[in-house]
Amino acid sequence: MKRAKSGRGRSIEIGLKFWYDADDGVIHLRGEGSPASFLSTVSPNPKHKRGHPHLFKHLAKALRTAGAPAPESE
Repeated sequence: MKRAKSGRGRSIEIGLKFWYDADDGVIHLRGEGSPASFLSTVSPNPKHKRGHPHLFKHLAKALRTAGAPAPESE
């Protein structure tokens, strides 16, 4: 796992995997490498606890571009 500080020390780079689950309609995110390990979701519904329509669209487009399962484009 690559984890590197930027030259100015204000950001880091971590491994990130994401995938779409058609059963629950959300995109799952997994950050890799301790202490950056996490699991979360992004929903297209702004009223959902993890709702972020803008990010959902960007991630869905990246999945489609890579040929991975993805929600249909709007």
